[in-house]
Amino acid sequence: SILLSVPLFVVESRQDILESQQLIETCKEYIVGLQISMAKKDLAKDDEKRSCELTA
Repeated sequence: SILLSVPLFVVESRQDILESQQLIETCKEYIVGLQISMAKKDLAKDDEKRSCELTA
């Protein structure tokens, strides 16, 4: 996993730090998106309101 390897990154410049932070943010957004997608799949077909809320 990328997030598990971030603490082991060797950074030599401010730019490296910023790139590492951006990578962490991208990973977090991706994980949240996956969690929402999985939650939508777990919903019953009759709960369309909640499904729409998760889509938005």
